Amino acid sequence: MPGNRIAGVTLARSSGLLREMPRPVNLRPPEYGQQFDADTVFYASCRALDPAWVVLFGPPLANLEEPVVSAVRSALPADGRSINVRHLDRHSQIWVRTESDVLYFRDAPFEQQEFPVQPNLCGLFRHKRVVFTLSKDNDLAWIRDWAFFYARHHGCDAVLVYDNNSSRYRSRQISDALSGIPGMGTVVVVDWPFKFGPVGGGELPWDSNYCKFGFFEHARHSFLRLASACVNADVDELVLTRDCTSVVDKVLKSRTGYLNYVGVWVENARTGNPTSRRHRDYLHVLRDGGERAEPKWTIAPMRCPPEYQWAAHNVAELPFDAEQSQGVLYRHFRGISTNWKEARAFDERPASNHVVDAELADAMKIFDDA
Repeated sequence: MPGNRIAGVTLARSSGLLREMPRPVNLRPPEYGQQFDADTVFYASCRALDPAWVVLFGPPLANLEEPVVSAVRSALPADGRSINVRHLDRHSQIWVRTESDVLYFRDAPFEQQEFPVQPNLCGLFRHKRVVFTLSKDNDLAWIRDWAFFYARHHGCDAVLVYDNNSSRYRSRQISDALSGIPGMGTVVVVDWPFKFGPVGGGELPWDSNYCKFGFFEHARHSFLRLASACVNADVDELVLTRDCTSVVDKVLKSRTGYLNYVGVWVENARTGNPTSRRHRDYLHVLRDGGERAEPKWTIAPMRCPPEYQWAAHNVAELPFDAEQSQGVLYRHFRGISTNWKEARAFDERPASNHVVDAELADAMKIFDDA
């Protein structure tokens, strides 16, 4: 299922309103203002799993809370104005109790005065073992290899990809690239056409990259609440377990239904075809292990209480099963990158501080006959 269109809501230019930037002026690089999402009010809406409610997903309300909440109230009948506002990390949600399939805003400071409620599609992934990600302009071959890996190594039978404004292809081509993977019976690609937002790192705080936080919660409530398990992994990340079992099986038998684990960086060193850049071409890690990659996670959604936020590196404050997580180490590939954030993908020959990752080399054999 390609190209699920997302109908968002933005501030009207005539309103004179913009979201305030959270970062101090002295910590804003020159590109910060252009990258910052100042005018998106809502990314999307969906009917909740409890059909009495509608969920509106957006960046932090910040200084816009009063006019936005007033506009939402104006779209509801006088006798049914039940609204819950959730302030989450780099994300906001407004839960509205309504049977309406369209919210009609009255005199709102928005470009759109009508906001269709998208259906809940969690049934598509009911009892599925899902790998999901947000992606932009990654090679289609990388995306297919990534999904193929999770199908073969972890028994994933469903894949959910949010495409964030790719310029190299359309979402239909992502869906086509993912078709025909053995065992991968459910393929959904969602167009997510929003500014990613300024990134952090070093002295710069991670405070303005709203898009990815909206993606996680939208995917959760629109598609994944009924899945058996969900593996959060970017296209440049492949999860391996030390005992060669499935990370999905591990989370399903875990005490908490939630695993959180770190990664190791796979270096750019190659010994094979110098023109090829696929996961299988990169097998070297630093001899001393190097710096660990930030944690990622796998979860059994039906065991996750709704108040815990899904985010890039954790499910906020939810206790994870340390024993089951200890046996998981994902591989983060420097060479599988468009260099969108930093120039990390470049040609390199093996050096004295490199060693072949034997577990990874063995795992990559699945591509020999792919």
